[in-house]
Amino acid sequence: MRVKFCQDQPTPKPMKEQRLATKPKLTGLTISEYLPFIKKLYAELEVQILSPECDLEKTDRLFMDYLRDDFGITNLLHILDICGMWLQESPFGVQHYKFFRKDHDIPWSKMLGIIFSKISEHANQVPIICMTLSSNGEIVREIYGTKLSRAFKKGSLKVDILSFLAKESDYVPVKKIQESIKSRSSFSIRKIIFNINQETENDLSLPATQPLIINHRGSGFRINPIYNIVLI
Repeated sequence: MRVKFCQDQPTPKPMKEQRLATKPKLTGLTISEYLPFIKKLYAELEVQILSPECDLEKTDRLFMDYLRDDFGITNLLHILDICGMWLQESPFGVQHYKFFRKDHDIPWSKMLGIIFSKISEHANQVPIICMTLSSNGEIVREIYGTKLSRAFKKGSLKVDILSFLAKESDYVPVKKIQESIKSRSSFSIRKIIFNINQETENDLSLPATQPLIINHRGSGFRINPIYNIVLI
């Protein structure tokens, strides 16, 4: 494992790479898919922070841009974005290709502990089942080359609800869903979601105990985290 000793200045990037390194959106991508990369990044951080040869407590920035070639630009941006979300309520953060801390007196090892706990939390999740939802309203799942699909009416409330929830990463209140798809009542939202779950379970061979859309009383609805819907 290589150790980055100089953390005061980032490695200069060629002009062409600066154009390519625009932070991509995480639409359709899951934390579970990136865990192997995140674990590798954690190992890299651990070597740097805990190494006696690197006195990183003097700096409040840890540059990761030197990992672009190892990880690939897109992968590195994605995993740093995930780490940034994990660190939102902490004294640490992520910006561009670097980690930073807001309080110089808090050791970097504290950040390691936060990232490690999140890795452990997500490592035990159920494997992701991937599917696609087209603008025409067809939701498709492939199992070992066999295509399973359910065609909803283009422009229907079912498609609107699925498209809306597929872009959200957490529970969405019924009222917000109602406003987004311009539905008249919360009752109709619940009924439509019930029908979506019933139809997709049958046509896409989804686990009976894992509906496509789940709800939590007081929080609203979301796509079940074991599913990854990619909008195409």
